[in-house]
Amino acid sequence: MKQSSKRFASMMVGLVLLLGSLFLYFQFVQSAYQNVQGLKAKLLSEEAFLRDEADVIGKVKTLISSYQGQAQIRDAISTALPLKEDVAGAIAQVAGISEQSSIDIVSITVSTIPPPTKKAPAGTAAASSAPKQRTFQGALQKPIGNFSLRISLTGGYESLKSFLSYLETNLLIFDVKSISVKPASAASNAKEAVQDLFEFEVAVTTYYQGQ
Repeated sequence: MKQSSKRFASMMVGLVLLLGSLFLYFQFVQSAYQNVQGLKAKLLSEEAFLRDEADVIGKVKTLISSYQGQAQIRDAISTALPLKEDVAGAIAQVAGISEQSSIDIVSITVSTIPPPTKKAPAGTAAASSAPKQRTFQGALQKPIGNFSLRISLTGGYESLKSFLSYLETNLLIFDVKSISVKPASAASNAKEAVQDLFEFEVAVTTYYQGQ
């Protein structure tokens, strides 16, 4: 075979190999590359979606924490200032305080005072027939009701101090109005007198949210 024929044959073989390589590239490699790029784009999209979901979850958690904080504030306010008159609850708390203070309750007298009612301004009779809308300002202007407890006690002076201290720090508001002290009538002998036994009368007022 002539030299030129060999050169031509080698060129043809090289061309065939090149065409075969190009065929393989476009048929398999490029297709695989496109698949990889598609998977990469899908992965990036899913990562962005997860980040967005994490942001939303974080905002929801923050919102829930905010609502829980507001609920705790409402509960604390309702404990200090009940939504309605609760005489039994107030007496139960006074009884618990007396037990903590080692002082005996002789009697409790309750005096209730109805909360004041807001009167409609003059000239609004026609407007009163329209549906009433409860506004935020109106809710803040609800009247505060109260009732008084006159508590008769027997015990020592230190026990009274403890009793008053617990009243002042109690969650339910107890406003001490007056205190009277006199020697216990049962202290007729020296032994009872040494025991520092007195009769106390404590007048307190507690409050609740009116309707």
